[in-house]
Amino acid sequence: MKDKPTSSPVSETGRIQAEMIRSQYRQSKHILLALILSGSSVAVMLLAAHPIESYVVFTWLVSVYAVSVLRYQVVCQYFKKERQDHELEKWRQRYVFFAALSGITWGAAALLFFLPDDILLNSFLTVMLLLIVSTSMATTTAILPAFHVYAVITSTPLIYKFLSHSELNYNIFGVTILLFLTFLILFAKFNAKTLRESIALRFENLKLIEELKVQKKEAEQANTAKTKFLAAASHDLRQPLHAMGLLLGVLEQAPQATELQPVIQKIKRSCGAMSTLLETLLDISKLDAGIVKNSPSYFSLDNLFSSLKSEFEVLADEQGISLKIIPSSVTTYADYAHLERVIRNLVSNAIRYTPNGRVTLGAKRHHGSVLICVYDTGPGIPESKQKIVFNEFQQLENPERDRSKGLGLGLAIVKRLTGIMGTPLHVVSIEGKGSCFSVELPLCNQNEHMQEASLPQTSNNVLVGKRILIVDDEADILDAFESLLTSWGAQVLCATSGAEAEERVKGKDFQPHLIVSDYRLRNNETGSDVIRRIQKIVPQAVAIIVTGDTDPARLKEAEETGFYLLHKPVSTAKLRTLVTFSLMDT
Repeated sequence: MKDKPTSSPVSETGRIQAEMIRSQYRQSKHILLALILSGSSVAVMLLAAHPIESYVVFTWLVSVYAVSVLRYQVVCQYFKKERQDHELEKWRQRYVFFAALSGITWGAAALLFFLPDDILLNSFLTVMLLLIVSTSMATTTAILPAFHVYAVITSTPLIYKFLSHSELNYNIFGVTILLFLTFLILFAKFNAKTLRESIALRFENLKLIEELKVQKKEAEQANTAKTKFLAAASHDLRQPLHAMGLLLGVLEQAPQATELQPVIQKIKRSCGAMSTLLETLLDISKLDAGIVKNSPSYFSLDNLFSSLKSEFEVLADEQGISLKIIPSSVTTYADYAHLERVIRNLVSNAIRYTPNGRVTLGAKRHHGSVLICVYDTGPGIPESKQKIVFNEFQQLENPERDRSKGLGLGLAIVKRLTGIMGTPLHVVSIEGKGSCFSVELPLCNQNEHMQEASLPQTSNNVLVGKRILIVDDEADILDAFESLLTSWGAQVLCATSGAEAEERVKGKDFQPHLIVSDYRLRNNETGSDVIRRIQKIVPQAVAIIVTGDTDPARLKEAEETGFYLLHKPVSTAKLRTLVTFSLMDT
């Protein structure tokens, strides 16, 4: 039976009182069933005992049933009507009235059936009445006056019968029942107080949950707004940077480029620095989009450490600190690329924020696992800030926002990657003495099968004569693509939309081996739409999607197309590698 909604109480006390009344009515059906069963049991016992006239027993039992039915009807009315808060007192009084009426029927049992000389019958009757009163204490204290009137009216005739008896033992038992009733009334008061406090605590918890939901929603909205802003800004920056990179690739191959090499290299370094910043933002978006997968394999940490040593030794020398990388023959099982990125970020951070002293990278066995640890003698991290350093754009020692110290995304990426890998990440830091970041990985037997990945060998002449269709709504990018791919020996056809691409392919009888399309085009058209449109004409054509989007939702959408995916700005080396690889079997 559903409880109808009520209007909001005007006070906290009113809310609690209303909930206690509702709670009492919800329990009433079970109470009434127990009273009917108890009344039937007493009637059967009385009829079996024979000293009581059967019509008296039946009359009493009918009265028990009648009162129970009336109470049941009131309960049904309570749940059918939409109650207002000011009506709750009326329903409370009704419950007290019918509890008193029920008490009268049960109290009458003592007056009607108590026989001074029948110890067995009196004992049974006493036990039943005390049991009913005791049970009601546990089930009716939500409306405390209801218990009071029910317990007193039910017990008083029984106490009277014992106290008015001529035998002392009966009198003593009557006093005992009176003391027991007093105890029940006191305990019921405590029970009601506990129930009230429990309801108040539940309301308080519900209020806290609602506040947390609001705060969570606000945080999610702020995070979504941040992600959208970064995605939009990143996309708009990537477009010209992508075109610039392609044009630099063309310029490098020009005959007169020799004299301009110093300038070209400076421009490339500037573009590279900007690309690195944008790639970091892209990494965060990829991780948030859930498109970064975990591909574990067996490998020796020695290979990883050797690679990092050659990469960071020069940087440590320039910083004027000591870098010590301790060789390790330990074999582990993890995603090599993810782990390399994690340790690279940790070592890079340690070097960047250690003004003098040393940075140490090593591994140690620990309870069946291996801990890869990065120690530094830097300023350390206060305990209160050891969690927030993993948030985006958090840099404790960079108040001036020096870009040479990065964006403050390195540890955020570390946290996300270790989460994807399922590897615990630990940090221990003492302010003024240094820090230790460690990653816990499985420890494997050195004889485990070592998986080595290798890229297929490619030929520099694969592109010569290949037909490539380029689709992009940016004229500068189309020009740059056409110039670069033509310089590599390919035949290039450009279009700004799927309709134009389809028309040009049909009109020129140009059957492309490869389609390279931007993902987000005008009029809500996507690169995957264009590719499928062209593949209906040229089914054997392979495809690459190039995107400047960093919105996690769009990244996931692009990833799910199943086509090769490149992110702007694309270096000429990466572009040539993927184009060559995709055309090898065509």
